[in-house]
Amino acid sequence: MLAVVALGVLAPAAWGSSRPQVRLAAFSPARVAGTGFQARERVVVKVTGGPNQLARAVVTSARGAFVARFAAAIAATGCRQLVITAVGASGDRAAWKSLPKSCGPPPQPLAP
Repeated sequence: MLAVVALGVLAPAAWGSSRPQVRLAAFSPARVAGTGFQARERVVVKVTGGPNQLARAVVTSARGAFVARFAAAIAATGCRQLVITAVGASGDRAAWKSLPKSCGPPPQPLAP
C-alpha cells in the first residue's frame, strides 16, 4: 500500500519534467514538438539528416511548449541519422537523435 501511495506522489513529478525535450512529430512535412523551455522564449530548431537541413525559429507558449512546422519533408531513407536540436534564447537546449541505421552489405549466413 505504501509503495502505491509513493508511486502516486512521485510519478507525476517525474512525468512533468521541466527539462527541455524535443521529438520528431512528423516526417512529411517535417514537424518538431518541444516542451520544457522558458515561457515565451525564442527557440531555434534545426533538423539534419539525409540531403536536407531545416531550420526555423519559433516562440514557445506560456507553458514553454512549441511546434515547429517546416514546408519540406525530412528524408527517412539512407544511412544517415536524423538529429534535432533546439536552443532557446536563455540557453536552454534539447536534442533528439534517431537510432543509427545499419548500412552496408546485408549479413551473410555462417558456413557450417
